[in-house]
Amino acid sequence: MCFRPRLWLFLLLLSLVALPALAQQTGSITGKVTDSSGGVLPGVTVEARSNVLPGPRVATTDADGVFQLPALPPGIDRLITTEGKQRSRRAA
Repeated sequence: MCFRPRLWLFLLLLSLVALPALAQQTGSITGKVTDSSGGVLPGVTVEARSNVLPGPRVATTDADGVFQLPALPPGIDRLITTEGKQRSRRAA
């Protein structure tokens, strides 16, 4: 008679342990854009591109030249920065 509550408890614990494995994994890219002399570049557009994204993820650097691209799936293969008409492409 005591078997059923133990079984339910076991299944509940098993599902709680397995639940994080089902969660989608994401990451983020944070960085600082500087010029060749080390000066920060505010207002630069930073794009993350990949075949796994439906379109580019875009961020703009703040006054300190810092940008953040949160909640990115695995597989980002390039970052593109644009300042005015100047573009720079870098493999991620």
